[in-house]
Amino acid sequence: MKNKINPIECARSARRDTISELGTLIFRLQKDYDRLVKAKIEDDLKGLTPQQGNTGYYLSQHCLNYEQTIKAGTKMELWASIAQWEEA
Repeated sequence: MKNKINPIECARSARRDTISELGTLIFRLQKDYDRLVKAKIEDDLKGLTPQQGNTGYYLSQHCLNYEQTIKAGTKMELWASIAQWEEA
């Protein structure tokens, strides 16, 4: 019975990590999306140079957040599979 606790707890922990990473990714993407849409509406006639509304969007940072989310999700799936296998 003791062997089942570790995979189950690891699966739960990995799920919490995945939810946290996914929430961070979504929040940051939504924030940038909202800002870019607002800048587009307000600055259509001015252009979208960094000096005129198109600042703060860091694609590389979003890619890193996405990568962290994928890693957490993969770990979650692995531990869930191990926990399920242990239960069987």
